[in-house]
Amino acid sequence: MVRGKCKAVVCAVGEESSRGERKQKLETDVDTALQHKLKNLANRFTIYALYGALLVFVVLSITLIITLCNKEKDVAGDLFSKLSLQINVCVILLVVSIPEGLPLTVGVSLAFSVKKMLNDKILIR
Repeated sequence: MVRGKCKAVVCAVGEESSRGERKQKLETDVDTALQHKLKNLANRFTIYALYGALLVFVVLSITLIITLCNKEKDVAGDLFSKLSLQINVCVILLVVSIPEGLPLTVGVSLAFSVKKMLNDKILIR
């Protein structure tokens, strides 16, 4: 049992309400300057990782060819087993060196810097 009169009538909920409209106006998909620089740095690291993995593969292939030329028995078996190991090493290098945690690392380092500045009584805005 409700006493008194109802003071408000709900006409819309969620994104259709006045709060939802204000929230949509505040949301932007524009990257900040720091986010843009981090994306560029991550792309550069990815390119360097590709070049590094390719260089490691070439060097390992050259050493494999040299060792197999000196060996006389079971060259084909050694070639396929060692070549698969080389490909595994290069894939591992790529996966490890692509910087997925770069934004997290930068965020944590910025937080430590802000804390140190706060301890030094520097005004932070």
